[in-house]
Amino acid sequence: DPFNAKYEDFDENVIPDSVKKECGEVFDALIDYDPFVLVKFTHSEDLWSDYKKDILNRTAPPYNDQEIFEYFKDNPKEKIWETDNAK
Repeated sequence: DPFNAKYEDFDENVIPDSVKKECGEVFDALIDYDPFVLVKFTHSEDLWSDYKKDILNRTAPPYNDQEIFEYFKDNPKEKIWETDNAK
């Protein structure tokens, strides 16, 4: 229920500097993309499209970091922040 979500204080110190740096680089690379272009790309990825029905019904299992890491390791062309695929 998104309207009854519980929020916890966030401590950015739990994130390693290397992860902050990488996230910053990805954000910087994607910031100028049209949001609908980004939606198109993310919804075409197997991580989303394979679970579309479950996602829309809010019954999909959560992704974990390892699953996302493996997906992009196995599908480097999907790293639109490293290519000109989305422009």
